[in-house]
Amino acid sequence: KESGFLLVANYHDDVTPGRIKTDFNGDKIEFPLLMRNRSAVIVPLHYKLKIGGMMRYSTCEITSVNYLSRGLEIGYNTASAETDMIEFAGIAVSSVTADGAKVHARGHDSGVTLKIRHKPGCTGGKLTLYY
Repeated sequence: KESGFLLVANYHDDVTPGRIKTDFNGDKIEFPLLMRNRSAVIVPLHYKLKIGGMMRYSTCEITSVNYLSRGLEIGYNTASAETDMIEFAGIAVSSVTADGAKVHARGHDSGVTLKIRHKPGCTGGKLTLYY
């Protein structure tokens, strides 16, 4: 398959740390999670973007992707206790903003990783990426 999704759930009564480790089409993907109690998200793997490149993985559920003239607007839901990550391959990002959260972009050889830090109790938000 070219892309897929994972259902990730914390059925415990406590905030529980975990780690996702998978081999998807030969791509070894691994990332940490710290999920709120009794929460779940459906996270994408290798989500293809119309502009080329892909969202390699995300620790939050992507609810919308809107294509702008010079960027992307991404809506998301989160079950994270404090931090989410989205990794892109095949695209470059000049800047990124987040409604109601702090976001940091780190470029690397194959693309960029976004680290989104939420306020306690946050259940979702919106990011705007600029090329």
